[in-house]
Amino acid sequence: MSWEVHIDAPAQAVGRDPEALSMEIDPRNRVIRLGLRALGATSQEVDGGAVLRRYLDAATADWVPIQTWLLGNAAAPFLATIQDGYTAEQRWSGDWAAQWTEAAWDAATALHQAIEAMLQDQG
Repeated sequence: MSWEVHIDAPAQAVGRDPEALSMEIDPRNRVIRLGLRALGATSQEVDGGAVLRRYLDAATADWVPIQTWLLGNAAAPFLATIQDGYTAEQRWSGDWAAQWTEAAWDAATALHQAIEAMLQDQG
């Protein structure tokens, strides 16, 4: 199963307080979401580690080239490492509990850094 990249904001997004550009990685569903999220906002999935949310240090984004990069060969090894190093289970309460290996966490960090570098090049 391959990964999907969803753009949850306009293709040309502008982050304005209280929202910021963000990337969310959801290995359960092999989905990366790019968009705007309220600063400091959380959810049980984020709190439980099932979804990794990282805010991006940029004011504007053209998501299309980032989406293309994430779906290409350059990002594939990072996504494979995340998938291999991630486990999650849904508890009886409906809450998610997830674990990331150090390698998976490092791969997610590398994706975050690569996206931030692309945003800096755009800006």
